[in-house]
Amino acid sequence: MNADGEQTDPMVPDAVSEETARELRRLGWKLALARAALAWERLWPALWPAAGIGGAFLALALFDLLPGLPIWLHGGILALFAGALATALWRGARALALPGISAGQRRIENTTGLVHRPLTLLRDRLASGTDDPAARDLWRLHRLRTIEKIRGLRIGFPSPGLARRDPLALRGLLIVILVIGMTIAWGDGANRIARALAPGVGGVVKGPAVVDIWITPPAYTGIAPIFLTAGKERRNKGTPAPLLASAGGIAAVAVIKGPIAIPEGSTVLAQLSGGWGTPQIVIGTKETEFKPVAEGTFKLTATIDMAPNVKQIRVIQAGREIGAWPVFLVADQPPVVSFGEAPGGSARGALRIDLEGSDDYGFAEAKLIIRRARMGGEEVKEEIPGLTKPPADEGKKDNGAKAARTAAMLAKLNVVKILELPLPGANIKDLKETSYHDLTAHPWAGLEVQVQVVAKDAAGQHGVSDSVTITLPERRFRHPVARALVLLRKRLARDPESRDEVWEALANLGTIPGAYDGDTVVFLSIQIMARTLAGDHGFDAIADVQEMLWETALWLEDGKLSQAERRLREIQKKLMEALKNKAGNAEIQKLMRELERAMAQFMREMMKGLKNLPNWARPFDPNSRSMSAQDLQRMLDRARELALTGNLDAARQLLSMLREMLENLRSGRFAMGRGRGQGQSKAWRMLQELQDMMRRQQELMDQSHRQSRQGMGQRPSTKEGARQQGDLKKQLQDLLRRFGEMMGKVPKSLGDAELAMREALEALRKSRPGEAVGPQGKALENLRRGLGQMAQQFMRRFGRGRGRGRGRGMFGRRPGHIPFAYDPLGRQLPNAGMTSADDVDIPDETETQRAWEILQELRRRAGEVGRPDLEMDYLERLLRRF
Repeated sequence: MNADGEQTDPMVPDAVSEETARELRRLGWKLALARAALAWERLWPALWPAAGIGGAFLALALFDLLPGLPIWLHGGILALFAGALATALWRGARALALPGISAGQRRIENTTGLVHRPLTLLRDRLASGTDDPAARDLWRLHRLRTIEKIRGLRIGFPSPGLARRDPLALRGLLIVILVIGMTIAWGDGANRIARALAPGVGGVVKGPAVVDIWITPPAYTGIAPIFLTAGKERRNKGTPAPLLASAGGIAAVAVIKGPIAIPEGSTVLAQLSGGWGTPQIVIGTKETEFKPVAEGTFKLTATIDMAPNVKQIRVIQAGREIGAWPVFLVADQPPVVSFGEAPGGSARGALRIDLEGSDDYGFAEAKLIIRRARMGGEEVKEEIPGLTKPPADEGKKDNGAKAARTAAMLAKLNVVKILELPLPGANIKDLKETSYHDLTAHPWAGLEVQVQVVAKDAAGQHGVSDSVTITLPERRFRHPVARALVLLRKRLARDPESRDEVWEALANLGTIPGAYDGDTVVFLSIQIMARTLAGDHGFDAIADVQEMLWETALWLEDGKLSQAERRLREIQKKLMEALKNKAGNAEIQKLMRELERAMAQFMREMMKGLKNLPNWARPFDPNSRSMSAQDLQRMLDRARELALTGNLDAARQLLSMLREMLENLRSGRFAMGRGRGQGQSKAWRMLQELQDMMRRQQELMDQSHRQSRQGMGQRPSTKEGARQQGDLKKQLQDLLRRFGEMMGKVPKSLGDAELAMREALEALRKSRPGEAVGPQGKALENLRRGLGQMAQQFMRRFGRGRGRGRGRGMFGRRPGHIPFAYDPLGRQLPNAGMTSADDVDIPDETETQRAWEILQELRRRAGEVGRPDLEMDYLERLLRRF
């Protein structure tokens, strides 16, 4: 035995035995490879039928052909393939026989070309002659020669001999088909194989899993829906970028890069088709399963609530991620609101509220909360005619029952007052609005109150301003009896237990009818109020008497004007609410007509009052107001046109301007004429004169344009146009002289207008109307600019005066505003905004006319019979808002 534990041949020297052992060890691994090659040559021919059958089925599955077949045929094919595969495997297993050691030796010997089986000799022993030294030497020499011969053994490659069994080389064709199938089914191979193995499951669903997600922010945000998609990598290389859909949802208008900003409260609508298994959507850490809606189609609807851990939206199916998108949620911020200026009153006693604020998505509503600053105890500083003063010590008596009754009555009389504040439009983000509120009829007028603004956005969040203590504006009455009645009303508001004193005062007033010119209405009202207070001690009686006191005072002071004013304000409020709530066109037009009638009635009553005033109290000749009435009517007509074309926000803003102008007319009825002097009347006439010049310049420019088109190839007569242009230039020069004498500095724009008129005049004198159009247009534009500059200079000169307008000057406005917001052509004047709500652009007349023409065309097409249903649906959606 040698060092490796092998039995040595005693007849062979040790050196030969050691070399034989090493050669046998070297032969062992080659013998194993030879046996494996023989096994493959026997196994592959036996299994080739089964492999061909399996490859054919795999090709059908990768091409996704089986799911489209009827269930019975699909199942039959599956059964056929299964039976054929089982038969082929059984027959191959029977024919399979593993090769032994001798077979491996024979393969090596045959492959290497050895004869006489030398590999067997290495394990042979000398059978006889072991005692003969010569025999042993010969045996040793033979083995050495054999070892030397087998040093270059070869195994050779397996050769199963399939070419004899497959002379048409179908195996190569099958391999090519499988490669093509794997290429087509790349990324979806497992799903296709699963559908091929399950008849009736994949009959409808084809292709890879595809998910589409629509994220719709809340409507109040005004943000377009966001469209996400994934699972279409075969057609779109890489992960598709999220898209920001158009407002109509028809096409994408932008590609979002980076994390997607999603407002809280957004709605998620997801739909997935294809794939295998029920998918889930993961928003942050919240996982929600899709619901099946059809074979292979799933749907999900969810709401994205605010959470700190929402940083990604993922869709998962059968453990596989279909798509993932980085997101971050945007929380809705509460609105911020404040008073732009301290609340104050106009000359007519209307409460002016300057509101400022901001919100991320816009305001939904704003309310003014008014509370009594103190409950009783205020002193009446003015002496009331006919009121008997109580003894000095009477007010000091301690009467617990009376105090309790007074407190209860004050609580009823002093319920918190809530006013709806108008907004310039829907979803205004930056709010800057001025509104007027007539609270002179409220019992608190003239008393200290606390006012506070509460704003709400569309998400329901509230913002609150600081509380401000003011004296609620009250109207100043000129008639002594009207003044006395208002003071009695205020006395009842302060102390309901003073009803006896008020009754006594009313009774005394009833005995002196000469104080109110024997007016029967006033006399009967005083008698009714006195009897009511004397006979009814309830709370309702005090409220009724307070209302009658106010109505009687208004009748004494204004007659029918107060009724017209109240009616005008009521209709204004209704119309603004209708525009805010997007009411129907018929309702808006009805309110427009009512507003027109109420405004005309108010103007008539106001003009009657102006004519009855003494000369010193008139702000100017009443006839000079005709231009203002035309401006008001023109603004109302523009608002009606805007509402007809569906531009409700612009109509609402224009009506807000109109409302402010009417308030200034009310305020200016007396304030403009008190101690203002003749300078302001001159300024007003200059502004009106300049407006008239703008109108005439526009007419001349239109005339020159017509003449240039009609006189092609000949010289038209422009003598009359030149004369009119010359007169207009002289009128402007005279206006500049008077303005310079009055104000010292002439606006540069008006000087440029005069130069442009001179150029136009020269062209007209040469019978060249076409060359005059350009300078005339420049002159018109400079006149418009100059009108704004003139108004601003007048504001600086006359803007500070007496009265209760908080320094708003002769026109009752802040510096920088002028009485006419539009020139005679309907265009807005520069720096002449009538309101501070600049978030809505008011279209000019050209844009309005174009919108009206488009609307009429849409209505015409919608009325035509025979148009496709799709087009009719589209037209109906466009017309729905009108």
